[in-house]
Amino acid sequence: KRDTDQSRFEENQVRFEENLAKLLQLAIYAAHFLGALGKHLSARQRATTHIDTSFPLTPPRDFKVLLPNSPVGSVTSAQFKDGQLRVFRGIALGRSLLRDWHSIFSIDDIAPAHLMVTSATSYSGLSEQSYPFHVQLPPTLLIQPPVDKQQAVAHHSEFFYCPVLDEKTKPIFVSGRQGEKRYSSVAKMALGLCHSEIGSQSLFDQFQSYLENTVGIDRKNLLIVTNSYAESKAFYVALRPPFKEKASYVVADGQWATEEQVARSKLTEFPRQDRELLIAPMGAISRAVNLMHPSTGEPFFGGIAIAVRQHPSPDDHQAIVSAVGKEVLDMMGRSSVTDIQRRARTVQNVFLSIPQIFSKLPESHVSNANISMKLPLVWTLAVNLTQLIGRSTRGGRKSVIWFLDAAFMPETANGNPSGDMPNNSVLLAVRKLLGNAINKGDHSAQIIETLYGPIYHPLTRLKHFIHGAKL
Repeated sequence: KRDTDQSRFEENQVRFEENLAKLLQLAIYAAHFLGALGKHLSARQRATTHIDTSFPLTPPRDFKVLLPNSPVGSVTSAQFKDGQLRVFRGIALGRSLLRDWHSIFSIDDIAPAHLMVTSATSYSGLSEQSYPFHVQLPPTLLIQPPVDKQQAVAHHSEFFYCPVLDEKTKPIFVSGRQGEKRYSSVAKMALGLCHSEIGSQSLFDQFQSYLENTVGIDRKNLLIVTNSYAESKAFYVALRPPFKEKASYVVADGQWATEEQVARSKLTEFPRQDRELLIAPMGAISRAVNLMHPSTGEPFFGGIAIAVRQHPSPDDHQAIVSAVGKEVLDMMGRSSVTDIQRRARTVQNVFLSIPQIFSKLPESHVSNANISMKLPLVWTLAVNLTQLIGRSTRGGRKSVIWFLDAAFMPETANGNPSGDMPNNSVLLAVRKLLGNAINKGDHSAQIIETLYGPIYHPLTRLKHFIHGAKL
């Protein structure tokens, strides 16, 4: 029966209007969120759930008061996988902690920090530095290794380009492939390394024989590097006897299930497992992991085979967050909030509109924005390679590196070595960048020589493993 009580009707109407206002507000928020997310995803068509995210999450509450808010607001993205929605948020400038470390404890008569010691790869020159790695404080002290050990690594280590061929004798490209095609290429590479013709050795056997003859039988063990846990598993699954029985692959903590797997937190136990091959993603193995031979104390791995070109996914969130943070940090305290936000949004929009694809990045600054994209990426790749080689050079020991992905030098892989230049080969780009930085002779040159000499000098001697030609 219809209620004809006017006062009750007016009360219901007020309540209705209040509820309607709340629903309208919710709709506006939802539209804003979905619009921003739609813009993000439309620029991220290459997104894949198998890429290990390095996107920063919400900082701990204890740090919240110390960190400036992100000048572009919350950088949010979502991933729907296995029936679950995962949301990633970047809400603050974490790198400001390092820049302001000397002052953040200057309260209650507590003496401020007088010295901050950082990783060697926290420095990448004077300009156009690595967005994710460079610490925006000028170094005042360089801790150098003994000269003899530094020289042993830089001048005796060997780098080889060795593109692996498939069953049709075509070079295998992994980097640049997406989805199932990428994992298929990873599997083909594993098969190619195991394959041997009658009367000849497989590439795996050739690599280990070379290590026995050049670094010793105790260090013939091989580290095989991919870009993700999923790629490491795909590589292992495709291996053939006898190499499969010699191998293990790294999984994330909490995912360990079988004896051929090694949990990331248990990596240092691998040398005692009586296996010679370890397959691991770059992010799990490149830093803070020292694998030493249990009997000799020498680095367990004499060689490293990089199966996938170390290159961020074109849709990697880290590039946006790191670029925004680095570009605006030096403006803080010197520019207005409006100018900082304007610059931050310009950087964000540029990185959203230009995917991180090495060969297609602009060689110079992006016009009208004064933003460098290619050289910072090259610096980042140099940092990754420097961190990686450290897994087999502890104590000043020689290492041998094989670059297996044809994408490292695409023209050389297709029989045209003169076609590879720094603009399309990451190896040649890193070599040119470090050479220019070292040969400038300024105060930065000695730092670059010390930090990156272990990869620069072997790159100047880069050879084709099969042909022996200097590249």
